[in-house]
Amino acid sequence: MPQSLLAAPDVPDAQRSRAEFLLRYADVDQTGALKFSALPLALERCGWDEVMRRDEPMERLAREHGMLAILTRFRMRCGGGPIAVTDKVEGRGAFDWSHTVDDNDTVNRILFTIHASLAGRAGLTHGDAPANAGERIELGSIEAEHVFTRPFADAAGRRVTALPDDCGLPSVPERRSPWRVPARLATPPNDARRLDREPRLARRVLFGLTHTDSNRHVNSLVYPALFEEMVLERLHELGVATGELQLRELEIAYRKPCFAGERVEVMVQALRSGDRFGAVGSFVPLDREDRRPHCYVQVWF
Repeated sequence: MPQSLLAAPDVPDAQRSRAEFLLRYADVDQTGALKFSALPLALERCGWDEVMRRDEPMERLAREHGMLAILTRFRMRCGGGPIAVTDKVEGRGAFDWSHTVDDNDTVNRILFTIHASLAGRAGLTHGDAPANAGERIELGSIEAEHVFTRPFADAAGRRVTALPDDCGLPSVPERRSPWRVPARLATPPNDARRLDREPRLARRVLFGLTHTDSNRHVNSLVYPALFEEMVLERLHELGVATGELQLRELEIAYRKPCFAGERVEVMVQALRSGDRFGAVGSFVPLDREDRRPHCYVQVWF
């Protein structure tokens, strides 16, 4: 089971959704545990699909004002099971708008956040049924944070600090959210023992069209998938038995997208906290003068 699900926001029923659907074969590992690849699917089925179906304001903001909600952060917890990939799962979603402020208490961002969780019935795709077969179990949860911006405006006009009065949403949403600086993910938690004293180069990656999506940059799910592979490789080098490690928690914060043809260095710092192994790291541009990371990642098995 996941250590705990991410808490869903307290929102009106109009901002909640539910959907049942089948997982993809690759979303369940050989033990029947849910993999993190399934959680963005829940985000789509009971998050974005519902938002775009119900909420004309989001379409109007894009169509009439050039304002898009750009993904800035994922948080995921997963590993619940066992679940049979042939059984439907239940997704529950909640979405909300909020704002952040700067040190002078001035609004500096408008956020759109979607939360989704998955539940199912215990089972296995192959083999004998587990002892709790048919029991309802929690499988995982995900939170996706987006910042409104005008991505096609010039640099001075991209930041959005208020929504248009005619969009059907409050100019500044009432809820205030803390802003989590992306670089904080590169700092190991206080209770973690550093298996690597400093971040080390895990691998250089050349991005190609296979890594991109219709937004014309590297897809947001490519980074965590690559990072998980590299962390497993590093833990193996350190003598950790990796064959039974399951990714349980992941957080990634995006600062700037990568594009096909670009190269990055992936930095990894292996950690241990109690009986858990994990890592922090970043994707650093290789061919740019500005070496600030494109994104920061923290994972726990």
